[in-house]
Amino acid sequence: MRARHVLLLCGIIAALAGCAVRSGKPTPEPRPTLPLATLPPSFSSQDIAEFYPTERGSAAKGAPIYRKLCAECHGEEGHGDGPAARGLRIKPPDFTDPKVRDQVSLSWYFHAVTNGVVGTPMLSWEAQLNEQQRWDVTFYTWSLAGSDAQVARGRELYVRECAACHGEKGLGDGPRAAELKSPPTPLADPRYLAGRTGDELFQAISGGVRGVDHDWSGTLREEDRRAIVEYLWTFLYDR
Repeated sequence: MRARHVLLLCGIIAALAGCAVRSGKPTPEPRPTLPLATLPPSFSSQDIAEFYPTERGSAAKGAPIYRKLCAECHGEEGHGDGPAARGLRIKPPDFTDPKVRDQVSLSWYFHAVTNGVVGTPMLSWEAQLNEQQRWDVTFYTWSLAGSDAQVARGRELYVRECAACHGEKGLGDGPRAAELKSPPTPLADPRYLAGRTGDELFQAISGGVRGVDHDWSGTLREEDRRAIVEYLWTFLYDR
């Protein structure tokens, strides 16, 4: 099973394709400007995303960038069926498929947009787009795998099941937070959230993470748990 997941992830990496000019310049480590909760002691170096948004993103602002620069390969709707894709040996992925998106992180998507993907036609957009534009187009492609209805359902469930501890805005400051032995994870912290995959977040609320008492698998349907995860991303960007 693990080998199959590794192969699938390799396929996703190999499939991201586009056309641009590689700048070759490394991306400087951004400094967060969003309001952040204090990181709990349980955070370690691997918990912090390599790349994370320094300002609130906008999928709506990313949409025209996507149509202008990405749709030729990735398709107008993100299905990987753009006119240029026919000439590629490895086809671009379907951005609308949550099974594809949820295996990688936002940080990885941004890295691909910024620096390209080695071994594929996907090159860097760093020379053409500033950091905020790259995050906006990242959020737009990210949003294609979820729907407004799913986000609305996720918000309803988050407020009902999660906000008491994690806080209404995901800052770890809910009314029950002080009762807990360990501070709640500040889910809205971009350094945390940008480094997580959808599958990891889903496992965290499904009892699949040791030491994390968040097993909603017996009370919430899978589609509802997935909706909560979809809502969490909106702590970082506007759809």
